[in-house]
Amino acid sequence: MSLSSPFDPEEINRRWPILEARVIEKLAKQGVPVDAIQFRRFAELRYQLQINQVAVTAADGVYDAAAVKGLVATFEREYERLYGKGSGFAGAGFGLTGLQVHGAAKLSEFRVGDLVQQDVKIAHKAVEKSREIIWYGHGGDAETTAIYDGALLGVGFTVSGPAILEYPDTTVVIPHGCTARIDPTGSVVIDLHASA
Repeated sequence: MSLSSPFDPEEINRRWPILEARVIEKLAKQGVPVDAIQFRRFAELRYQLQINQVAVTAADGVYDAAAVKGLVATFEREYERLYGKGSGFAGAGFGLTGLQVHGAAKLSEFRVGDLVQQDVKIAHKAVEKSREIIWYGHGGDAETTAIYDGALLGVGFTVSGPAILEYPDTTVVIPHGCTARIDPTGSVVIDLHASA
C-alpha cells in the first residue's frame, strides 16, 4: 500500500473492513466466536522524503478529513518522540504505507489475581528436607540448607537464603544475603540484597 497526502478517507474506509474480515476468518478457524473478537487498528506512515516508517494506533470508526488529520497528528507526535523534536519534515508531505488490524479475544474468565493467604503453619510442612550444599563464594565447607516444597508455600511466605524452593517444573535457588517471598499472585520474588 502506498498513498500520498492528502489521504482519501474513502480509500482508508474501504480497506478497514477487508482487513477485519481477514482477522475474523483466521480467528474463526481457531474456534473464536466472532462476537468475542476485539479489533485494534494501526497505520504505518512516513514523511515523503524520509525513510523512517512509524506504526501508530489508528482510531476506530469511519474516517473523514478530521480523522485523517488526527491520524497524521498522531504520527507526527510519535515521530518526534522516537527521533527528536524537529526531526520531522511535514513540508514534504506524508506517505501512508500500510494499514493493520490486530484481533484479540478473551477466551476464558481466568485471570491472574491474588491468591488466598495460606496458613503460615503450612510453610513448616513445606520443609521436606535439608541437604548439605557447598555454596560458591562461601568457603569450601558444606552448609545445611533447607529444601522447601514450593507447591505448598502460600502467599506471604518469606525465607532468607541460603535456601532452595523445589517445584514440579523448576528449582529456585536463594543465595546468601537474599530473601525470597511469595507475592499475592503466587510468584516468587527475590530481593537480592536483603534478609528476612
